[in-house]
Amino acid sequence: MAWLDECELPKLQGQTQSIRNHIDDIGVCYQQVEEICLELAKTLATETLNIVGLAWQHAHQLKNLI
Repeated sequence: MAWLDECELPKLQGQTQSIRNHIDDIGVCYQQVEEICLELAKTLATETLNIVGLAWQHAHQLKNLI
């Protein structure tokens, strides 16, 4: 984001500042996913966990298209 700020475009700088202001909120979902994956890894094989993750991502992207 620092590189984007170097462009010295006020609108772009405003957007990067908005992201900085909410970065903790944005990162929360990734922390939750990491915790879930660590728990699932205790009972699922790596290949199975990868397939589950891929299926979730596919369903998530499909939902965003509809």
